[in-house]
Amino acid sequence: MRFSSVVFAGALLARTAFSFQSGSSAHSISRMTALRSTAATETEEAVAAPKSFVGSKLNDLDIAKEALSKFYGDIEGVKIEPTTGGVNNIVQYITLPSGERELLRIYNNGCDSMRVKWEHDILKQLNTFDLSFGVPKFLESKEGTTMVRLSNGADACMCELIPGGLPKLTAVEDIGRASGELNTALTKVDIETSLCNVAPYWKMWDVHHAVTRESFEEDMNGPHFDEVRVTADRMLKETLDIVDRCEGKYQSLPVQLIHGDLHYDNVLVDEGKVTALLDFEFAAFDWRAMELAIC
Repeated sequence: MRFSSVVFAGALLARTAFSFQSGSSAHSISRMTALRSTAATETEEAVAAPKSFVGSKLNDLDIAKEALSKFYGDIEGVKIEPTTGGVNNIVQYITLPSGERELLRIYNNGCDSMRVKWEHDILKQLNTFDLSFGVPKFLESKEGTTMVRLSNGADACMCELIPGGLPKLTAVEDIGRASGELNTALTKVDIETSLCNVAPYWKMWDVHHAVTRESFEEDMNGPHFDEVRVTADRMLKETLDIVDRCEGKYQSLPVQLIHGDLHYDNVLVDEGKVTALLDFEFAAFDWRAMELAIC
């Protein structure tokens, strides 16, 4: 996907602050955030994915076995099966010879160990809170760490398996309730802000490494948009206006630690109730309104 699409979608996301204040529907905001998330994911995977991965699919079983060997002394008889979800990372069901089931996660994030540690530190604290739903609980490796580095440069971890399935547009009310509960809990997480290397969504030109203001303007003014030139010119002006507002008047919006990627594929439910909220690697200090936009 072209870089202009990434920034265009990001600009729409940044507009959530304006939409939130002016009363635009949450449904419209969610569509904006979904577009941004998909665009950034596709570009990042194309640029930085280790050779053992194709998107979120595992095409090198030896890498999975290498990861398992760092957590278990003997992996003979261990079964590895793909999960149905996952966009950025490799997630596999693991069935041990005893019948116990766990999850293997291999990060497909450009070998960004700092981001992995950030997620693990947040979840370590959240697991001490009395929440009505589960969050990932990482298991210790043989070395006593919750994340291990693999020979292809990626990081991997093991999690306890939490019961539930993807909601697929169901359990909306309970997802909203659980999201609010998480939002409140995240305000109590005591973590150093300087450890976060995830840019807030309002920082348009920091959200994705391949996107700059210059490249966006060049693409929007280029021949790819000639067939819709009037609309493209209006979009360019609107986007740059939004960026200016994000860097100016919207700075008074409340900021806190948010999940940052709380959509349906990162939720588990059972009989209409949320059993887990997952995937905290995009957690960041951002406008509180952004969580509503993404949810």
